[in-house]
Amino acid sequence: RLRPTPNSGKGKTKATAADHRKQIANARTTKKNPPPKMAAAKEACLNHVARESSDIKHLAKFYQEILGFEQIESPNFGEFQVIWLKLSPNFYLHLIERNPETKLPEGPWSAESPVADPKNLHRGHHICFSVSNFDSFVQTLKEKGTAMHEKTQPDGKTKQVFFFDPDGNGLEVASR
Repeated sequence: RLRPTPNSGKGKTKATAADHRKQIANARTTKKNPPPKMAAAKEACLNHVARESSDIKHLAKFYQEILGFEQIESPNFGEFQVIWLKLSPNFYLHLIERNPETKLPEGPWSAESPVADPKNLHRGHHICFSVSNFDSFVQTLKEKGTAMHEKTQPDGKTKQVFFFDPDGNGLEVASR
């Protein structure tokens, strides 16, 4: 955030903002930091995360009850089932029926402990959601008997809880 300098008027605040942007641009284009190359993708954003499961209906119910996803229209792929979920305003989760013929690892539940311990998730693969009702959310997890690991960042500003979905996929929920 830019702060007006003492005794600055409207024009000086804008000039300060422009100067700040110029300083940032110049800092990026040193010999050690050449200007970034243009990315191949323009205006890229995350569209969805896909999770495969042997029981997509059970997994969908979990995400709907715990995180408030809503089921949306899903395409018919014929050979396998999918359930598409949406978390407003624009995050999508695609649940895909596991192909029993593939040799893909089953996820954390197929691993030996301590991988399947929620306290190890902060350093492992997980998806993070942030919520405005962190404390009551954690209370709901406790009431459901969910194994979890709570953590607070050293600055005390962000609380986190790590746990697994029914298929053993790592999840984090953080306070806003």
